Amino acid sequence: MKRRKAESYSILSKKKSGFREYTSGPSENSSPPGELFPTERRLLYKRRLEEMAYILFKLNRSDEARWCLAAALDLEKEISSFRPNPFLLQLVIISMYRVMTEKQEKAKAEPSLIIRP
Repeated sequence: MKRRKAESYSILSKKKSGFREYTSGPSENSSPPGELFPTERRLLYKRRLEEMAYILFKLNRSDEARWCLAAALDLEKEISSFRPNPFLLQLVIISMYRVMTEKQEKAKAEPSLIIRP
């Protein structure tokens, strides 16, 4: 979904003195606040996947190279709520899984102050 240049978005931030509104107009490559993968970051991942595809192709691993190239080409498309990008979705899922696993391990390592029977 593209925004018109005349539109603007606002960010609300809660401060001790109440709510303060910050507004800024969109630029060519700007993304709405809170977007996990703005255009710049998607293009960075696209470039990395293209390089990985090239390396895999040179190592005669053509199937993996095709997968990387397909994922890179899919990153060019705009992100849709109805059809999320599979590469970015898995990236988020794996990241969240790692964070949750680390929290569980940390909770197990710390002794509890409650004595359980």
